[in-house]
Amino acid sequence: MRLFLQKGIITVAVLLTSMMGLYAQQGTIKGVLVDKSNQKPVEFANAALLKASDSTVVTGANTDLDGSFQIRGLNTGNYILRLSFVGYESLFKTVNLSANNLNVDLGKLAIVSEGQNLEEVVVQASKPLFESDINKRTFNVENSIVSEGGSATDILETIPSITVDQDGGIALRGSGSILVLIDGKPSSLTGTDRGAILDQLPANIIAKVEVITNPSAKYDAEGVGGIINIILKKDQVQGFNGNVNASVGTRNKYNGGVNLNYRKNKFNFFGGYSYRYNERFNIGENSRENTNFEQATFLDQNTRGDRKDIDHVFRIGADYNITDNTSFGLSYVYNTEDENDTERIEFRNLNFQREIDSLYVRNNLQRESGSNYEVAANFMHKFDTSGTELSVIASYSENGRDEFEFFDQRALNPDFTEAPFDPFIQRNTNTRANSFSIVQADFINPFSETGKFEAGYRSTFRKVDRDQLFENFDNEAQEYQLNNDLSNRFIFDEQVHALYAIYTNEINKFGYQFGLRAEQTLTESVTFSDQGQTVQPFENNYANLFPSVFFSYNLGVEQDIQLNYSRRIRRPSIWNLNPFVDNSDPLNIRFGNPELDPELTDSYELSYLKGWEKVFVTSSIFYRNTQDIIQRVISVDENNVSTVTFDNLDSRTAFGVEFINRITPSNNFDATLTYNLFRQQVNGNSLGTNFNNANISWSLNLQSNIKIPEILDIQVQGFYRGPIALAQGILKDFYSINLGLRRDILKDKGTISMNVSDVFNTRRFEVETSGIGFSQQSLRRRESRIATLTFTYRFGGFKEKEGRADAGGNGGDQDYGF
Repeated sequence: MRLFLQKGIITVAVLLTSMMGLYAQQGTIKGVLVDKSNQKPVEFANAALLKASDSTVVTGANTDLDGSFQIRGLNTGNYILRLSFVGYESLFKTVNLSANNLNVDLGKLAIVSEGQNLEEVVVQASKPLFESDINKRTFNVENSIVSEGGSATDILETIPSITVDQDGGIALRGSGSILVLIDGKPSSLTGTDRGAILDQLPANIIAKVEVITNPSAKYDAEGVGGIINIILKKDQVQGFNGNVNASVGTRNKYNGGVNLNYRKNKFNFFGGYSYRYNERFNIGENSRENTNFEQATFLDQNTRGDRKDIDHVFRIGADYNITDNTSFGLSYVYNTEDENDTERIEFRNLNFQREIDSLYVRNNLQRESGSNYEVAANFMHKFDTSGTELSVIASYSENGRDEFEFFDQRALNPDFTEAPFDPFIQRNTNTRANSFSIVQADFINPFSETGKFEAGYRSTFRKVDRDQLFENFDNEAQEYQLNNDLSNRFIFDEQVHALYAIYTNEINKFGYQFGLRAEQTLTESVTFSDQGQTVQPFENNYANLFPSVFFSYNLGVEQDIQLNYSRRIRRPSIWNLNPFVDNSDPLNIRFGNPELDPELTDSYELSYLKGWEKVFVTSSIFYRNTQDIIQRVISVDENNVSTVTFDNLDSRTAFGVEFINRITPSNNFDATLTYNLFRQQVNGNSLGTNFNNANISWSLNLQSNIKIPEILDIQVQGFYRGPIALAQGILKDFYSINLGLRRDILKDKGTISMNVSDVFNTRRFEVETSGIGFSQQSLRRRESRIATLTFTYRFGGFKEKEGRADAGGNGGDQDYGF
C-alpha cells in the first residue's frame, strides 16, 4: 500500500507542478451580495457587467452560497455592474478598471427586497427549483408541496433523472450504482439499510438535493452512476426559533415533529424529534414457464403483503465559533424502528395443459426492531481572507436489528379449502449488527484570483455481522429442529483509505480542473455454517487510481460549455455478498456471492448551459463504460425453483443525451422539464450462458409551480421511464403523476398543504426474464396513491439590530447530525 500511495502522490505532484505556469492574472471585479434587511447572503443572484457607454452586456456571473461573486478576464474601461434576483430591486454600481486598478473588490453590497416585513417575519423570494453548476445540479426541495408529510424517498422520486423502485432501490440515469450522502458525508444510515433509513428521514427537514453525475476526485470514488447528496435545512436566525409539523395520510399514515434552534453570539444549539407511523400494502404477481421437462410446466403466484412501521428520530447538537475563523461542532442522532409485516403467497403449479397439479398457500409473519445512532464532530479553520481553510470531520455510528420470521405453509384443495396434510412450519431468528466510522481532512488553498489547490485524506471502516438461525417444525416430535442448510453467520470487514489532490484554474474564459484520487480497499469476509463448525474466509484487497478532468469555456453571459471525465468504482454491497439464503418464498430463493469483484467505470460527459432572462437550458451527452459489472443472475431447476444470486459479467455500456429546460415566464409560474434518451448494452457469461442484451430507453420528468397570489400555491409533478435492458430480460416502463396544494395562514407563520401521490395509481414494476429452460413475468406494486394533509407552524427568531455584528464563522449552519 505504501508504494502505491507514494506513486499516486508523485503522480499528482508532477501533474500539478507542470500546470503552475499556465496561470496568468486577469482583471477582476468581486464582491459579496447580502439582503439589506437581515445581512444574509443572497445566493444565485445574477451579476451582469454592462458597458458604461451603451449599457450592452459584456459578461456576468452568479453569486455563490455565501453571496460572493467574481467576474474575471476583464479589460480596462468603465463598466456598470447590475445585481438582480427575483423578489429584489436591482442594484447598480459603476466600476472603473485601469492599469493601476485592475482588481476591484466592492466588498459587501446590500440589495433591497421588494417584499414587506410582517411582525419581524422576512418575506423572501423562493429559490428556483433547479440550479446548475460546473459539476453538479441542485434541486431546491424545501418548498416541494408534492412530498410534504413524506420521507426522503418521496423527495427523491420527484427529482429528474432519479427513479426509485419497489424495494427502495435508487437509480440515476438508469444506473443503480450510486453513492448517497447526507450533508456531504457517507454514513451507516445510508449504507446497509439505505432504503429503510431514507424512508425514516422526514421530507420536511430536507432543504435541497444535489445530483453529481460525474464527480471529481474530491469525492469518494464509490458510485458508478454518480452521487446524490441530501442537504438538510440550516438556520442562521439569532435567538430561539423552530417549527412544529403534523400530517395525516390515507390508510393510517401519521407524521409529526419539532425542530428547535437557539443561537446566541458564538454558540448555536439545535435539536429535533420526528415520529412516523406508516401502514402500506403491496401486491405481486409472478408467472413462470419451465421447459426443463419434456412437457412444459407452469407456476402462477399471487402475493399480498401489509407493512406497519413506527419510527422515532432524535437529533441534538451544538456549534461553537472559537474565533471568527475557527469553529467546532458536535452532533448526535438516534432513531428506532419497529416493523410488523404480514404476507400471503398463493402457489399454483400447473401441468402442460395449464391444469392445477398442486395448490398451496404460505403465510409469512415478520417482526423487526432496530436502532441506529451516529455521533459526529467537525472542525474548520480559515487561515486568511483569501479562502485558505482546513476542515476535519470524524464520525462513528452503529446499527443493530433483531428480526423474527414465522412461515406457515399449507396445502389446499382445488376449491381453496385446506387439504388434510400436516402444515410445513418454519421460523427464522436473524440478528444484524453494523458499525461505520469516518476520519476525513480537506485542505483548500486559493493561491490566486482564479487558481485553487485542494487536497485531502479519508479513511472509512465498516463491519457487518449477520447471524441467522433457521428451524423447521417436526410435526411428529412436535418441536423445532435446526436447519443446517439455511443457518449461518456472515461477518464482513471493509477498510477504504484515500488521498486526493485537485488543481483548478482559469485562462481568460477557459476553466480547467485536474484531479487524482488514490484508494486502497481491504476486505475480508467469513462465513460460519452449521453454527460455527465450518469457516470459509475470503479476502479481496485492491488499489486503484481515479483521475478526473473538467474543462469549461464561457461563451458569454450565462452560456458555458463543459467537458469532463472521471473514473468510478462500485464495490459489492452487503446484499450482493451475503450468502444467507432468503427462503421467504421457497420457489424463489435468493443469496449473495462473497467472491464478487468491484465494477470499474470510465465516465465521460459533454454539457452545454445557456441562460436567458426567463429560460435556462442544460443539455448533456454522456457515455459510461463499465467492466466486471455486478448483475442479478437467475436460474430455474427441474423442481421449478428459481435461484437468484449475483455474478460479475464482462461489461456494460451506456450512451445517452439529457436535456433540462427551466422556464420562468412570471414570478407566479415556473416549469422544469427533463428528458433523457439512452442506449444500454450488457455483455457477459455466467452459469454457462452468454448474456448479451441491449435496448434504447428514455425518461421524462416535468415539474411546474403555479402561484395564485395571496390564495394558493399549486405544484404538479409527473414522470415517465421507458424500458431498461437487464442481463436476462427487461424492466418495463412506468409513469406517475403527483399533485400538491399549499396555502400560508396565520400571518405567514403557518402553512397548510395537501398532496396526492400517484394520482392515477399507475406506479408499478414489471420485469420480463428468460434463461435456459424458463421464461418469467413478474409484477410488483406497493401502495402509491396516497393523500396527505400537513400543517406546519414556525415560531421564534429575531433580527439583529442595525450595526450589531453577527457571530461570524460558519458555525451558523444548523447540522442535524446525519
